[in-house]
Amino acid sequence: MSYQIKKHGDIAGCAAHKEAFTLIEVLLVLGIAGMILAAGVAPLTYTIRTISDARQNFTANNMERTAVNRIFQDVRESIALNVQSPLFIVHRDGLGGKGNDLLMVWTITPSYANASIGSVVYGFPQRTVLGDDLEDGIYRWVLSDDTLPGSLNPEDLKPEAARLILRGLKGVSFNVLSGSSWEESYSGPLPKAFRVTLQYDEGDVVYEDMLPSF
Repeated sequence: MSYQIKKHGDIAGCAAHKEAFTLIEVLLVLGIAGMILAAGVAPLTYTIRTISDARQNFTANNMERTAVNRIFQDVRESIALNVQSPLFIVHRDGLGGKGNDLLMVWTITPSYANASIGSVVYGFPQRTVLGDDLEDGIYRWVLSDDTLPGSLNPEDLKPEAARLILRGLKGVSFNVLSGSSWEESYSGPLPKAFRVTLQYDEGDVVYEDMLPSF
């Protein structure tokens, strides 16, 4: 009887020993589990980052197109006005060879916001000691109805009176298709086509629009 009890105890101890895991086995299982988890999380992390980048790019592109469409709308809406020279472009060179042009257009679009028909100006504000904290980008001024394109002194454009419509730019240039060539400086009626060049650190983005003629 004692022999059987002793033998039974040995069998139980052996079974208990067989059911336990060694430290190496535990570490091996944890390592495999970590590899499986990493393999599953890595694509998910990449997908989330890709979606986030795509969303940021979409937002930036949407803001860019909205700003450019606003410029083109102001230019197109000037066709309904009896002004001899509704479009005026001042070509200026900015820092680093970037464009620093001013676009002035006599347009009816301010009336959509219950303002008087008048000149709208696009460009970069002149930086002063008080304006060093200005964001880089295109600003839009809506002027009084007694200021015609070409009669404005650029020095009179106050940054605080403008609205930033597109940030992050390093320069902007405006061109018109007059005859068979693109011109940098212009004063006169609506041309055949209009071009906006947005200049970033990464490169330029060009938008062109054919204008209606009557």
